[in-house]
Amino acid sequence: MYTWFNWFGATAVLGDGYGLDYTMADVVYAYYYPQPPEPATVTFTDYPPNGWLGWCTVANCEGQTPSGIVTGYAYDAQYYYFVLYATSDCFEAEADENGFPVLKQALITWVESYLVWLVPQVPEAPDSAAVEGILAGIGAAGAPLTVTLLWNADCDLDLYFHCDDGSVISYQNTNNEACGGTLDSDMTATHYNQARGDGSLGQVENISVGAPVEDHVYAGKVRYYSGSVNGEFQVIFSGTDGDGVLHVYGQEHVAEFSGEGTDHPYSFTYDNVA
Repeated sequence: MYTWFNWFGATAVLGDGYGLDYTMADVVYAYYYPQPPEPATVTFTDYPPNGWLGWCTVANCEGQTPSGIVTGYAYDAQYYYFVLYATSDCFEAEADENGFPVLKQALITWVESYLVWLVPQVPEAPDSAAVEGILAGIGAAGAPLTVTLLWNADCDLDLYFHCDDGSVISYQNTNNEACGGTLDSDMTATHYNQARGDGSLGQVENISVGAPVEDHVYAGKVRYYSGSVNGEFQVIFSGTDGDGVLHVYGQEHVAEFSGEGTDHPYSFTYDNVA
């Protein structure tokens, strides 16, 4: 005797044909998804391309049998917990380099299209006025090239920059004549939640480069110096043109960063807007 998924609270074969070929014996793995950090509603308009998606009202469905999602219903995502029962047809034929099964991209895309909080949100780079305020707050004058590290966590991150000759600017070498570079600010975990010059909160480290080389690919890294929390950060690339007007060239955002001694490399191409 087969036990069918609890779709619409029933244990019979689905009337609409969805899941007709699935039984609990077909489940390979259950993925329990976290709730969003902010209030959100989810209204499903279709079912996943493979597997089965249900909900519970306790984390990891502890002590509960999940019920299947219903299309057209607005779920309070901070009340319900969603679970994906991944069946064998949810996975690619080839495992990853560690031998673990890999979910099909179409299924991942479907889940993330509804449970959007699972996708790391990239914050917008500060505009030129905000960067000017941040630099003014640490007493840094404008420069043809500035590399600014922003984070707000109870940990210590360090910013490194490689000049075009390969020499380094960092807290260990705060002035580098090779590229007219200086480390303008070196902050630690004690500056967590401090007010920046643009009104935002958090730590700032900044390196100013007075003589950048056009079209040169610059590189550097952010090091997790100390702490035990996630050090999500942004590295902002900006600079002034020949008229002294500051422009923001772009940014790199890292949502998950931890582990003392861990390095995250970055690189970008300097393209003078003047």
